[in-house]
Amino acid sequence: MEKIRKKKDFDFIFKNGKSCKDKLLVLKYIKNNLKENRVAFIVSSKVSKSAVKRNKIRRRLYEMMRKRNNQNISRHDLVFIALPGMEKVDFKETEEMVRNLFIKAHV
Repeated sequence: MEKIRKKKDFDFIFKNGKSCKDKLLVLKYIKNNLKENRVAFIVSSKVSKSAVKRNKIRRRLYEMMRKRNNQNISRHDLVFIALPGMEKVDFKETEEMVRNLFIKAHV
């Protein structure tokens, strides 16, 4: 699993990709022609002014993707966007949101 870093990749995903939404999490995704998944997490300061809380959300999401990466997810570029209120959600509820998004997206 790689991280998406380039602006042109983000622009391509946001312009051409599909999206689905759960309570406090949005998933933008598009199929890629690479050998593995690429992933990015967007947690803006609207979610929390505290960088510690924003990074905690990122770490949780990254850990969930790391676990899922072993479960043969087809090759996609995935961008997770956290919405305000996400800082109050615990690990188990976050995991449920991610699972629901994968079901909705058929990834």
